[in-house]
Amino acid sequence: MSKNRKRAELAGRRAETRAALFLQLKAYVILERRYKTKLGEIDLIARRGNVIIFIEVKHRKSLDAGLYAVSPAQTRRIDAAANLYMAQMRGSDSYERRNDIIVIGARALPHHIKDAWR
Repeated sequence: MSKNRKRAELAGRRAETRAALFLQLKAYVILERRYKTKLGEIDLIARRGNVIIFIEVKHRKSLDAGLYAVSPAQTRRIDAAANLYMAQMRGSDSYERRNDIIVIGARALPHHIKDAWR
């Protein structure tokens, strides 16, 4: 792995940690971090009330750059992994489901985009 890739990986992990703390301060319960399946990976899975939230975290300089970094192919992989998670979760039929994006910048507060795609 190159130095630049390692640096980007570390920045992404830090962004995920910041996003998790941000969500916990907003009364979300973090269920999973870096949930990996053969179908795809989900950065964070959280619950708030009766909603299970699948969260993609992006570390970018601007909100627009973070939003554009989530491609249609990536949303399909996240949806596939989320479907698998819900299928394996007991009582999942009693929960609503949502897909969020959190964009973390260098200094600003996280941007939390709820229900970013369906």
